[in-house]
Amino acid sequence: MQHPGQPTESSANEQFRPDREVLRSLAVANVDPAPLFCDVLRCRVVDEGGIVRYRDATHVSATYSAAAWSELRALLVAAGAPLP
Repeated sequence: MQHPGQPTESSANEQFRPDREVLRSLAVANVDPAPLFCDVLRCRVVDEGGIVRYRDATHVSATYSAAAWSELRALLVAAGAPLP
């Protein structure tokens, strides 16, 4: 089931294709962090381990940020980001 207002993967890919081509030419990695926060049905406030994801409507909690860093780093590495 598609989350209301969320673009489908194919429409999102089409929408951002020019940006991705520019980013590739600049050797910049582009990742979508949405899977770290949302599944196909909803964006849960608390993760599976009981960590609160959001501090408020526009900020991720510091605890979740620290907990999710390794997953975000893996996404960046897979996208070719030049990380130390």
